[in-house]
Amino acid sequence: VFRRDRNLDGGGVCIAVSKRVQAIECHDLSNELEAVWIQLLTADHSLVYFCSIYRPPGVHSEHIELIKTPMEIISNKHRNKPPLIVIAGDLNYRHIDWSSNSAPSVSEGSNFIDILNDFHLHQLVDGPTRSCRTTSSLLDLVICSHPGIISGVSVGGEFSDHCMVSFNVSLAASTHSPPARKIYLYKHGNYNQMRADLKSFSTTF
Repeated sequence: VFRRDRNLDGGGVCIAVSKRVQAIECHDLSNELEAVWIQLLTADHSLVYFCSIYRPPGVHSEHIELIKTPMEIISNKHRNKPPLIVIAGDLNYRHIDWSSNSAPSVSEGSNFIDILNDFHLHQLVDGPTRSCRTTSSLLDLVICSHPGIISGVSVGGEFSDHCMVSFNVSLAASTHSPPARKIYLYKHGNYNQMRADLKSFSTTF
């Protein structure tokens, strides 16, 4: 589990990965955003960057522009072949119309849409992920640089106060087998010889 905890009162983001998958945390991509980045190696030795992110609803509109920094770092690292990027999380942009990629104002997310366009990122969730008695909002997003690798995006039942969003990434991850477990057969031990050796050692010592 790669995690970034918020504070002692709880909260934060994390990414859980099978131990068989070759993945490392990208500390150089961290900044003031509540986000965790990992780098995963695929079977054909390509790189995929995954990010789990949370944007609190009360932050100022420019806060999300901090996501430009990790995106620029990734772009500079891979100038010849842009890597795959998958970002998922609760961004709390309830007024963005994702069918037209538009927002009423900067404070409601128009600058976030500009960032996605600048880095050729696509948002793939098309249904509300949080509902109350009078309104429903699309808050939990799945964003990808290569939407062709994402399939089966669906909004399921409620999990806490949000709906569970699931999707598939059509890539084979590079895996490694865990080291063989060593099991000692204690019942086959030569305990008489061990006692003799210890007695001899205690005398000479």
